Amino acid sequence: MRCLPIIIYEKKGFRLKTGMIISIAKTSESNSSLCQCQQCKKSGVHSSTSGKIFVLTSSTVVYDDNEAEKSCFNLFYDSHSNEAYNLYGSRVSERNVNEGWCIVECATCDSILLDKLDTTIKHCSIAMADFNKVIPREQTMFVCIVSHPHDFPKQITMGATKIRECFGSKVYTDFTRYTYTNTTCHGSAGAFVYIHGVSDISAKQFHVHLGVTRARHNYCNIGKENKIQ
Repeated sequence: MRCLPIIIYEKKGFRLKTGMIISIAKTSESNSSLCQCQQCKKSGVHSSTSGKIFVLTSSTVVYDDNEAEKSCFNLFYDSHSNEAYNLYGSRVSERNVNEGWCIVECATCDSILLDKLDTTIKHCSIAMADFNKVIPREQTMFVCIVSHPHDFPKQITMGATKIRECFGSKVYTDFTRYTYTNTTCHGSAGAFVYIHGVSDISAKQFHVHLGVTRARHNYCNIGKENKIQ
């Protein structure tokens, strides 16, 4: 599964956390507007090519528009030899404190980056959907977390669910929180938690890693998922 983990750097507290790019939006020629990315603002010359990149993380990582503007997202930090691509936040697009997630909007005029991310996100969504279908969903589910522990390059940890808590439901949807066996650290906060048979980015069915309980159980936010049939 291809995904785009990032490190979030917020000047006020030097918070080094993790997130994931879940969607992009390209500005069409018929609805063009000048780019508002940090580079264009500094130079005073605004590109006519513009787009938006949306980053999913925990609501405890980025609190408001002020923090979003001061946040730097390092893309493609896969190894120490990789040169990370810096992307800067513009504003908080959505923030759900009850469910524990936040989506930060970033502006860019880099059309090559937008195309690359668009292709990668589509591959990720297809692979996730295929994997969910191929292997039957069981009571104990496979969990994968991609994050940047201790400010290190991308790390992938595998585990399984331990406890599933349900916090109410609608006709087709449950609101759940999980604990799991994956190895994590403070830098993993905000990372997308792939739970087999549950996660679906396109339907905003996602869980993000929050931390560790006093009982030393890793846990995520309260997220949405399809009801078990």
